[in-house]
Amino acid sequence: MSNKFRIARLNASLNQEQAAKKLGIHVTTLNKYENDHRQPSADVVRKMASVYAVSVDVLLGMQTTTPPDDNRYRQKFEEAPQKIIRAKKKLGELGGGG
Repeated sequence: MSNKFRIARLNASLNQEQAAKKLGIHVTTLNKYENDHRQPSADVVRKMASVYAVSVDVLLGMQTTTPPDDNRYRQKFEEAPQKIIRAKKKLGELGGGG
């Protein structure tokens, strides 16, 4: 469940500080939720759903299909290493032209 909280927050383009402020909780509390050290109350889960624009079912892992936002974030996350490799190769090509 904690991973669902993190993915939903990232899909909403919020860092932990921004999300905690919108949720009315301390950033360390949000961090504990996202790292599975503490469970949020039902009220906090409902606030997360509202702030992150997802359903409570998504946050609780009860939805059987993966929401489009999860796919979008997952795709960006999976593409990042390839982008880094391409950038390093390009820098090598630019710097090694002598």
